[in-house]
Amino acid sequence: MLCARYPHGSKYAFGGYTVGSGSAALLGASLYTFSTSRLGMKPANTFAIVGLAPIAALLTYVFILPDPEGDAPVTTEEVKEGIVRLPWRDKLRIIKPMFIPYMLPLASIFFIENSISQV
Repeated sequence: MLCARYPHGSKYAFGGYTVGSGSAALLGASLYTFSTSRLGMKPANTFAIVGLAPIAALLTYVFILPDPEGDAPVTTEEVKEGIVRLPWRDKLRIIKPMFIPYMLPLASIFFIENSISQV
């Protein structure tokens, strides 16, 4: 998420995300074990509650994280670096050809990996 919002620190943001993904599996397994054994919750209820985490992440990304560029106009220096504000329609037009070959396989791998680590 930080890679898209903060382009100047993107190489560090991606490294932090990949390091954190192992911790997420450990935390998820611990949360499942704690909620089913100590709290006595049913596995289905535990999965339903944990399933809300991606929605919380999306809401945080959209509503809570600040806009890194603010309302400042785009300068020629930023255009040279490739940082340009685009409307949603243009963003979707750019993403559309990349969705099937790149984004869908990556999302599938993350989903499968996290599903396996939860068992």
